[in-house]
Amino acid sequence: MPARRLSISAASDRASIAAYALMLGVGTLVYNVLPVFLGAAADSLALSHGQTGFLGSAHLLGFGGMPVTTPLWIHRLCRRRVACVASLFSVIAFLSCALCPTFGVLLVASVVSGMAGGVLFSLSMLGLGEAQNNERAFAVGQTVAVLLAAICVWTMPTLVILRWGFGGVALELAAVEFAVACFAPWFLLTRPRAVDSSGLPDRTRRSTQLIPVFTAMVGFGFYCLGLAGLWSFLERIGKDAGLSPLVVANAFSIDKIMVLLVCVLTLWQANHLGRRLPLIISCGGMILATLMLAAFRGPLPYIVAVSTFGVFWAYGFPFQASIITTADRHGRYASLVPAFIGAGSTMGPVVAGMAVSDGSYANVYILVSVSCVIGTALLLLPAQLTRTGVSNSLDK
Repeated sequence: MPARRLSISAASDRASIAAYALMLGVGTLVYNVLPVFLGAAADSLALSHGQTGFLGSAHLLGFGGMPVTTPLWIHRLCRRRVACVASLFSVIAFLSCALCPTFGVLLVASVVSGMAGGVLFSLSMLGLGEAQNNERAFAVGQTVAVLLAAICVWTMPTLVILRWGFGGVALELAAVEFAVACFAPWFLLTRPRAVDSSGLPDRTRRSTQLIPVFTAMVGFGFYCLGLAGLWSFLERIGKDAGLSPLVVANAFSIDKIMVLLVCVLTLWQANHLGRRLPLIISCGGMILATLMLAAFRGPLPYIVAVSTFGVFWAYGFPFQASIITTADRHGRYASLVPAFIGAGSTMGPVVAGMAVSDGSYANVYILVSVSCVIGTALLLLPAQLTRTGVSNSLDK
């Protein structure tokens, strides 16, 4: 029998959706605050650029690598226990960073925190994807993730780093992880869904339709490749244009406010525009942001361009995730999404760095536009590739 779908209107299901949303928030927290985390480590511990880059890559390696194994075990284990163990390992990793901040410890802790984040993200993809209105459920998760990231981004530079340096940053992340580990997993089901002798959920006895699922996930990876490439150079673009550090900082602060607003907007209209149109709007908005960055002159156009980039990036996520989890009718492969995000996000800065030519970012803008178009096209394909069941729900 298919698993019961979670309803956003039922009180018990709202609790589960809230728990999965918190897991999405903490699972992606380090990913979302990685520039601040790495900057604090570099300043406090006098790390070289190479060492700082290794720390970032170590986290992304764990974040994208661990979810590759999830189809082998995630349906065999209790989700509550998996969430608790992942959160515990994440807390231990950050406490290790605070108490023994040597480069070797930081490197291992970054891998462990990335693995734990990838597992929590995988659980949230499965749980939120089971909601009856999974676009709105993913919008809830994204709102929580952006809110947690915004709180950390605002408090770390102004309150934590000035007083306690990198150790304070690590302790703040450990505190957030611990708070979620204390109560969020207890809202989840204590048993996994029923599986057959092969370890697959009951409904995988029907056609698995892997092509639509993996086509959409590859598209998501392409999309993240371009976005991560541009994201890694946004600060440099502003400074190379002669803008002051204060203007650049204000641009990112305003961006966070605008992203929170668009998350609320997505919650309101999640089931009004279907899935296809929001993906096209998101892609068009990303191309518009690159055009604005290529043409901006002065502080205000830069701030508007950065905010446009963040807004349309955030706007597309619930619908991209919904496409994948709906196409994955058996609920087995959606847990691989963090692996594709991690792969695209790891490759993006490298490819973008090679695309910069003589201080010109024109090739980076082209890279972003092309990757977004390819990614969106691949995300839109499942409706055509799946002829029964999923096609009717995706073809909106």
